[in-house]
Parts: sequence; structure tokens; C-alpha cells
Amino acid sequence: MEVSFDFITLFVSVIYGLAVTHALTCIAAYIQRRSSLVHDWLFWMWAFWFFLLSLGFWISVHSLWHECSDWTFFRFFFVSLQACLFYFTFAMFFNHPDEIENSLRIGFESNKKPVFLLTGALFLLMFIVAPILTDDVVSHQNVKFSGFLLPILFWTFAFIRNRVANGLFAAFMLISFVAQLIGSAMEML
Repeated sequence: MEVSFDFITLFVSVIYGLAVTHALTCIAAYIQRRSSLVHDWLFWMWAFWFFLLSLGFWISVHSLWHECSDWTFFRFFFVSLQACLFYFTFAMFFNHPDEIENSLRIGFESNKKPVFLLTGALFLLMFIVAPILTDDVVSHQNVKFSGFLLPILFWTFAFIRNRVANGLFAAFMLISFVAQLIGSAMEML
């Protein structure tokens, strides 16, 4: 299939952009209803992490696939599927206040299981399957234990109802993401 990477990245960026747009629309509704909305610290921790994740996933599409010259239909389908799953994750996590009875806690608790299951699947696709599909020897060597650990953690926490444990997991994910960003910035200097 003779399709340029620019076309593919534009198509995938539209899907990622729609996910972020949905999230921002919901957050705008939260701000408009801030006095009647029941806020939840755990929701806001994960919401911040999901915004960081959107940046990481969008950038990873470029870093993993920019050198791919043989775009088969399967590879295009895989990248598109990954973006669609990301959109579904955002659409389930960020809900309009009317959908969650004006309670972010209700929204988080009712959608946590499918959101975490999808997030685990996204990490599995990003860190295990994508490097194999790129046919890049360096990528195959970079498949690390964390590529298996993150999906397992998310799949496990999908079924853990303890809010303190979920808060510690959210804090761990936020701290590790920020540390990774700082590490990347230091490498660039």
C-alpha cells in the first residue's frame, strides 16, 4: 500500500485530537457546574495522568512508525485501531456531568473497570505489539519488562475497589511519567 506516513499520522492525529477534544468539553462542563458538581480527588489525579498519556501516545506513534516504509493495510489498521481504542478510553473516562449524576466519583467508579482494561490493552499494543510490527531490530531489543508490567498493573487495578490503593497507583503513575519527562528533557540538554 503506497501511503505516506504524513497521511497516516494526520489521520491518527485527528482521532487523538477528537479524544482530547471530548475530554476538554467534559472538563469545561465540570467548570461550568463546579458548584453543583461533586468533585473527586482520585478522578482528577487520573484525569491529569490521562492528559499526559495523550501526549505520550501521540508522540510514540511518530517515534515508533516514522521510519516504516512498507505500510501494509494491517499496519495501517493496527495504528488506527490503537488510536480508536485510545478515543474509547477517553470517552468512557471523561463523562458529561448529566451522565454521571453530577458526581465525578460516581463517574470514576462506574467506568474504572473498562477504562483500566482498555488502558492495559493500549500499553500492551504500544510496548509489545507495535515494536514487533515495525520490523525494527532496535525496537525488538527495547521490549522491556515494563511492557508487560504496565498492562498487568492496569488489568489488576481494574478490579481493585480500594480508593487508597487506586490513589497510590495514580500517584505512582503520575510520578513515573513526570520523572520520564524530566529524564527525556535532561537527555536533550
